[in-house]
Amino acid sequence: MTDDDAADLLEVLACCKVGGATWCDGDYLVAPASDTESSSILLLYGNGVVGFYEGSCLWIHESHRGKGLATPLILAAALDRSGERGRNCALTVLPRDVDMHGYSPAGLAAHDRAFVALWATQCDLRRALSDVRMLRDCEALEEPAESSGRPLRKFAQR
Repeated sequence: MTDDDAADLLEVLACCKVGGATWCDGDYLVAPASDTESSSILLLYGNGVVGFYEGSCLWIHESHRGKGLATPLILAAALDRSGERGRNCALTVLPRDVDMHGYSPAGLAAHDRAFVALWATQCDLRRALSDVRMLRDCEALEEPAESSGRPLRKFAQR
């Protein structure tokens, strides 16, 4: 979903009541919108909506992209959908009747990461969500000299 396409939907979702938190890390919170007709999962930062998963539309504001926030958003949406059937287990992170052809390369990669997280917990959505952590800012490190004998790494987690 493009930023322009998301703007109209974001306006509506920003006015929704927020249900109980499904996931949180630092100042980020993932929670369902409690007063919408369809299943809407919100990504909140502070008091504002900075992302959502609405139907099959996944979007995160560009200033919050690249932090691994799509994974908990996708897993929370899968949990919300599985809750309709009273289960905590899912074999997919995709909405019903959706295939991968409609997602952007970034959206496809995000769903792939969420699927890997889900399968790492043997399809336990709650455990997958509790295991997910936001990616922290990385800082560039000086490349060691080839003679140091250490593997070359360009980034390290702070």
